[in-house]
Amino acid sequence: MSPRSSRLLALAFAIAAASCSKRRSGEPSAKAPANEAASIEFDAALPHLEAPHTTSASIALSNLSGTIAYKTKHLSDPAVSAGLVDALMSRAQFIGSVADLDEADALVTRALLASPADPRAHLAKASVLGALHQFANALFEIERGSALGASANEVARARLPVALALGRCDEALKSVDAADDALPLDMAVHAAVDQRSGRAGESERLFERARTRYRDVSPFAFAWMDFERGRALERQGDSARAGQYYAEASQLLPTYAHAVVHLAAMASPARALELLAGLDAACDDPDALAARADALRRSGRPAEAAEALAAAKSRFEVLLAKHPEAFADHGAAFFLGIGNDLPRALSLAKMAAANAPSEEALDLWLTIASALGRHEEACAAVARSTANKCALGPAVAARFEVARRSCTP
Repeated sequence: MSPRSSRLLALAFAIAAASCSKRRSGEPSAKAPANEAASIEFDAALPHLEAPHTTSASIALSNLSGTIAYKTKHLSDPAVSAGLVDALMSRAQFIGSVADLDEADALVTRALLASPADPRAHLAKASVLGALHQFANALFEIERGSALGASANEVARARLPVALALGRCDEALKSVDAADDALPLDMAVHAAVDQRSGRAGESERLFERARTRYRDVSPFAFAWMDFERGRALERQGDSARAGQYYAEASQLLPTYAHAVVHLAAMASPARALELLAGLDAACDDPDALAARADALRRSGRPAEAAEALAAAKSRFEVLLAKHPEAFADHGAAFFLGIGNDLPRALSLAKMAAANAPSEEALDLWLTIASALGRHEEACAAVARSTANKCALGPAVAARFEVARRSCTP
């Protein structure tokens, strides 16, 4: 993977982490009984996805891990250690390793202490802080980097994921390259921002253009593009096509925890367990544990489901204590769903929305408040939603419009 591709995927990771969405495993739905499997049957009439030619996932991950091991061993050599943080963040994304993200955080903290006047050290710290959802601190580091001489392009790229997470799509759009003149990965970033900005058609066009124009053989890039396209389609209410892209991302990179968790929630219990079994042994993401508990519950294996659920809850508690901002929305989704603790879910959803008024956090807050019959909380979620200047997905927008009418004196 080229250095530029590595930097772009690091930006992609920051965008994904800063605006993450969580499949709510086991969440009761108004459309189906709580014990009904949420299984997507892929319509044969849907356009067939032509699989790209890529390096095998096992080889790509082995190469990435080898790079990390080599750079870690030669950390004292700046020429060799450059890019280690990006590599760690990429592996964190593609195998669901919070430990890698912690290591990246430790590295950038040490680098900043060693070189406080280095603008890139501040931007690197901002990138990791954004991934941990510490957005105010990330913006502070970006400002320091800018004041110390970081280029306008570097500063714009650093601001992009933070602006997106904070619901400032107008700012995010100013930070992306002109769509059709961009490199494919930049184009896919633009497509993700376009969907959040209410331009679903343009988003689809750019995702398709990026996918067909990308010429590298990295499975990471294709898997990320397919996953983000799936998320965009799911927000638009097209779950069938979203499932296609999640499936493609999971096939290209079976260890891609985010894609696998989303797909597992749509799949039959047996298929979900098969997908989850393919995750890397280093995956320590509690969402994967929660997805396994849900699949076991749907499989009619209550004892195993209870054990997996306890493991997921324990892991969430550890991470909520260590990284509360990063896991508040995921924790809220867990406790709303299979974790079955609505008061806890409400508290976490409010924390997440206070930190960043993302579509996911706001929707969780409104959904949980409605489930608890807490009208004042629902109206508080509606009031907070005005801080989000991005476009809500159709279903979420409709729910907020109904709630808004009930809150209007």
